Amino acid sequence: MMFYTNLNLFSGILLVTSLFSFNNSNEMGRFSALVSGFCSDLNNHSLTDTTYDVSGTIIPEGPPTSPPSRIDAGTDCIVDLVQLYQITGSLTGKMKLDYRIIVHGPCGSPAGTYNEEWIAFGDFSGFHGEKSVTSRLSYTATVTHQGMVNGTITLGQGMSGTLTIRGQFNEGKLAYQGTIR
Repeated sequence: MMFYTNLNLFSGILLVTSLFSFNNSNEMGRFSALVSGFCSDLNNHSLTDTTYDVSGTIIPEGPPTSPPSRIDAGTDCIVDLVQLYQITGSLTGKMKLDYRIIVHGPCGSPAGTYNEEWIAFGDFSGFHGEKSVTSRLSYTATVTHQGMVNGTITLGQGMSGTLTIRGQFNEGKLAYQGTIR
């Protein structure tokens, strides 16, 4: 991705230089030095991003913040809810997720009776070590009727990275593992 960003930046600089006329080679030389220094500084900051391996636990903070809403959708049920979580491990903090869940069975069925697909978006706010971090995120998961969760959280707009989510929903906690920057 940095390659494309730098390529676009370089293309923009070429466009800018083609729009300006320089009175002498000295002016062109000063402009070139300025652009070269800017690009070098941009590259040095971009390439020093450090990645960190992280792992830990995600635990719901009580029931959903409001009663879930359910909509019949043919033979499936769509459930909307908002859930707060406590995050422990390499990352510590809180996460708020706004879910849209497809239950592959009729509304009103006991939880865990049918397979489910989760999609959610939300926010994380907390710490990685001593550093305060925040991020917008998306979360997708499949859940078997036995409660086995297999999912992925994609972090962006702040801290970025990908976390794999695994665990047994009925145990009241899920494990995360992944890489952040």
